Amino acid sequence: MNKFRPYNPAFVDGPSHELVDFDSTQGLTEIPYFKRYVACPGFFRFSLDASLTVMAEFDLGYRWYVIGSVSQPIDLPKFEPRKIVNPPKPTQSITIDGIDCTAPFLDRCALRWTANPDGEPIPVLYLDGKRVVKPWRATLDVSMPEDLRGSSS
Repeated sequence: MNKFRPYNPAFVDGPSHELVDFDSTQGLTEIPYFKRYVACPGFFRFSLDASLTVMAEFDLGYRWYVIGSVSQPIDLPKFEPRKIVNPPKPTQSITIDGIDCTAPFLDRCALRWTANPDGEPIPVLYLDGKRVVKPWRATLDVSMPEDLRGSSS
């Protein structure tokens, strides 16, 4: 008889789950622990990796969770992590005088911070090295890793 051990993350403090005996793949998926995953929106399937770890896959396999392990191989699809081929790009845009300016235009822009007459920091936009004096708006969502080529700070 095969055994299923539900996964308990190390950071969860509480009672551990007991081993559950089952005799077939259908018997495994009838365990109440499994049924709660099937009821979740976006549920795709259960799968098994080479180390006998059972995964619950969602959103056509682009999102997955370790839910436990089995003691012997069972008839579940092989788990293969899927990667998003075209990940969403950060939102970057600049609007100058009501005109949206996008790439490759953005590489001609520079945003610097300076102080206004009251000493408060304000952003200043430069286009081709010249300060933009018309109304403008910038939207930027960027997270940069450490710049190993920089040396001044």
